[in-house]
Amino acid sequence: MFRNKILFGVVSGWGAQVVSLVLGIFTLPLFFRYLPKEDLGIWLFILGTSFFVNLADLGFSPVLGRQLAFELGKGDRESNPNYTGASYYYSLSKYVSNVTSYILFGGMLLIGGLFIWALQLPERLVLPSLGAWAVFCLSQAVTCQSKYLETTLNSHGEVGWQNWVQTITQLFALLGYFVVLHFLNGGIIALSIVLLGRSILNKFGLRILLRSLINKLFRASTHITLQDVKPHIQPAFDYLLIGVGAFLILNTDQYFIVKFLGVAQLADYAAAYRLVQIAFTFASTASAMCIPFISRKSISGDRSGVHKMLMLNTTLGMMIQIAAISVLAVFGDYVLQLWLGKGHFVGWGVLWTFCVMLTLENHHVIFARFGLSAKIDPTWGKMSIISGVINLMLTFIGVKWLGLLGVALGTMIAQMLTNNWYAVVKTLRILKLGFWKYVKGSGIVWFATGVILLIVMSCIRSLILCPLSSVLTGVSVTMFLCSGIFCVYLRNMGLFSK
Repeated sequence: MFRNKILFGVVSGWGAQVVSLVLGIFTLPLFFRYLPKEDLGIWLFILGTSFFVNLADLGFSPVLGRQLAFELGKGDRESNPNYTGASYYYSLSKYVSNVTSYILFGGMLLIGGLFIWALQLPERLVLPSLGAWAVFCLSQAVTCQSKYLETTLNSHGEVGWQNWVQTITQLFALLGYFVVLHFLNGGIIALSIVLLGRSILNKFGLRILLRSLINKLFRASTHITLQDVKPHIQPAFDYLLIGVGAFLILNTDQYFIVKFLGVAQLADYAAAYRLVQIAFTFASTASAMCIPFISRKSISGDRSGVHKMLMLNTTLGMMIQIAAISVLAVFGDYVLQLWLGKGHFVGWGVLWTFCVMLTLENHHVIFARFGLSAKIDPTWGKMSIISGVINLMLTFIGVKWLGLLGVALGTMIAQMLTNNWYAVVKTLRILKLGFWKYVKGSGIVWFATGVILLIVMSCIRSLILCPLSSVLTGVSVTMFLCSGIFCVYLRNMGLFSK
């Protein structure tokens, strides 16, 4: 049952990501075409702060989701469904999501509103920016309120259909953006209203999934009070620190850029980052889908099963990442030109920095998901905060010395000094897996593949001068090589025989 759900979740996740990628290919150029440069900068700034919703529940969602998975794991071990424990954490998660959504709305509205007011924007942009921010805050509060639905579906392993609900709502959002910009000549307030509609539609979709996929005995109503929340405050705080650190690391660039370099400088930087981030999101999908199964296997004592899942996830996730990055590192200017038109290439230095940074990010995120799903302790959050503080200091210096390149380098160096190595070492200790065993079983495969691909991509670019033909050839060769190498890897692990 686990294997089928994992396979369905991963395949559905990738399918949804492909559709999401196609939709994203059309979405960003739509903004670039219809919005003036400064309006575009403000809109991308607003979208870039959506990470706040991950902090909104104060770290409770991953903690309660893990506990719910543990309760389900106890039922697996005893061959008797644990309805009482599962329904308790379902009700507790719902209670926390409702309370924290109000906290999120108030906090975002006040802090973000004051920041936008202090930017000294052109007079014509001040009121539309504040109005768009208020609507955006409401959309994020709705998303936060539906967190318990995501938590419950994830913990039960029903991650496949959830991905498609989010993709369908993204499609409706794209249609809404097009109608607003092309037919109604709307601005950033209208775009925020579309985003609010997407959040509401996503909430209703998740609710329908929950009622159709999860046995009602697992979601029986239980009376919850503040006393029920108290035992989970400390682990939730540890997760909150991780989220705050992640925000300080990956979601503060736009603040430095609009403050020190101007709103107009943000668009091309954000487009390059988004391009590399698409590869990262797709590459990390498999490990995200496996989170509930890691917890259930850990609590049931299946250590060898967890080790095998880790090897497969790192090999698959890193090979996808390396494949995409090898193409972008060599053909990035061509890809951006084909995507957005001429004049939007941010520079090789920034693009290469993004490629290295998000490749290392993908590697440590895969490890962190396994480590956190098996066990959590305060050191995760502390290291994340340290990384965030280092990033703020390095970015503050870098933006003044090197401009956009300094912003990108500050983030990369901060990560290399902290999370990139710590998450790997910590997880290997938690799972009791030797480093050299991991290198032999996974690391050497994806690293060698990356070296080969970079050499091959460079040769293709030098031999084929037409941008479109060069990119298509590079993508085709990359897919062929990576598919063949991964099939050989799976055969050597003996998975084809099972």
